[in-house]
Amino acid sequence: MCTKVFGCVRDMNKKKAAVIESLLVKTNALADFPEPRIAAIDDVMVEVQKWIELKEAKVVPVAVKHARIHGHYARAIKLLSQEEGTRKKDVEDQVVELLDKLNWDHCARNRQQWLLRRFPGKYPLF
Repeated sequence: MCTKVFGCVRDMNKKKAAVIESLLVKTNALADFPEPRIAAIDDVMVEVQKWIELKEAKVVPVAVKHARIHGHYARAIKLLSQEEGTRKKDVEDQVVELLDKLNWDHCARNRQQWLLRRFPGKYPLF
């Protein structure tokens, strides 16, 4: 038994973080197989959802892989779009790729054109 409350809470938070990290590593490993075992990935993702929300930054890449495996491309786009503060070029490229898989060519073309404006190769001289 812990005599100090805050010490116990800190220890439990460390254990929770370790459990979450191990579940995320397990899900990544299962998803990276040439033929992923969907049932096993689903079971691990259910367990992940018990511990942490899918909107958390460290869970989003795993949740996107899960959505891609199931063919839920719109759900993957939604998860990627919720990372408002971290709009990076690789995230935008993933969104364009997913829009292509949904056959939403007009949206993919629009996003691709905006990528050139938002992330130019080099800036013009003054």
